[in-house]
Amino acid sequence: MLLKLPPILSKYLAASFFKTFLMLSGSFMGIVFIGTFLEKFKTYTSVGIWKGLGLIMMELPEFIHPIIPLCIVIATMMTIWKFTRSSELVIIRSTGLSVWKFMAPLMIVTFLIGCFDVMVINPASIALNKQQEVLNYRYGLSTSSPFSLSEKGFWLKEKTDNEDYVIIYAENVKQKENKLFLQNPIIYFLDDNHQFEKRIESTNGQLYEHTFHFKNATEIIPGEKIKEMDMFELNTSLSLDKIHETLSSSDQHSFWELPALIHFFNKTGFSTRRIWEQFMNLLIFPFFAMVFVLMGGAFSLTTQPRSAKFFFRIASGTGAGFVIYFADHIVRAMASSGSMPVLLGVLTIPLLVTFIGTAFLLHLEDG
Repeated sequence: MLLKLPPILSKYLAASFFKTFLMLSGSFMGIVFIGTFLEKFKTYTSVGIWKGLGLIMMELPEFIHPIIPLCIVIATMMTIWKFTRSSELVIIRSTGLSVWKFMAPLMIVTFLIGCFDVMVINPASIALNKQQEVLNYRYGLSTSSPFSLSEKGFWLKEKTDNEDYVIIYAENVKQKENKLFLQNPIIYFLDDNHQFEKRIESTNGQLYEHTFHFKNATEIIPGEKIKEMDMFELNTSLSLDKIHETLSSSDQHSFWELPALIHFFNKTGFSTRRIWEQFMNLLIFPFFAMVFVLMGGAFSLTTQPRSAKFFFRIASGTGAGFVIYFADHIVRAMASSGSMPVLLGVLTIPLLVTFIGTAFLLHLEDG
């Protein structure tokens, strides 16, 4: 007869695991904060100590996603070690409960943590990252020109050689070969105090090798006669490669934005491979996080908590967590570059570790 895990025991196991996870996450985030503070102290404090601290705090959420797998595997091993040391695990197993029922509350909590990370933390991190980029540009801490490309159009703000500013807007864009074509672009020129100087309207434009070419352009200066031009050229630090790199970066678009972005990229001619890889990775992340529970259990389920072998398993499990995490990144990078199908690249490591961890726990359970 299969025994059911009592609800009170399930809550106890889940609460113990979750508290350990929060403690580890807080500790790792504290280390990240100190490291970021020391690394960028001189840069950020040049704009004021409080503004600098605010910029550092904006960076922290983006580190939560990478540390979750490591925190889960260590939290799993610490939870099992705690129950083993106090002989609670021996008592639980002596009632006839299988290892799978013991691990179930930990798996459920991990799945919920993964869902919360993807649906809440990820969008918040992206929003803060974009705000930080704007502030860095405003405070003069970044020399890169901020731009936006979406269904709302193309926007670029850039500093010119004479310290003035130029803002470029286009209703729509289309990539063809190694050129970016802009539909009905408008170029606004501002002085160093962000006061309007003039604007140039064009029927179409294109970006090619760090230069914008605008055809059938009209220059409009307040108080002066409108000037017609067959061609107007404007140098820029932006390139098609930089657009590809920025738009495919994982810190630019949240989980909720990716489906619409994939549709937009298909429509405009941009490659969607990297975006698909990001979307699939976030989609399976709650399940991928559960893999680390299996691995933590495989390395730590033992009845000898004080033996040297037990602590060796703890260290081995932590090391294996690092190896799996980086191996997954390497395989997904191969998928992004086109070396293998995206779905295969995203699922290879999670499925492989799931099979190994399941086999080990089956051996432990059934001998």
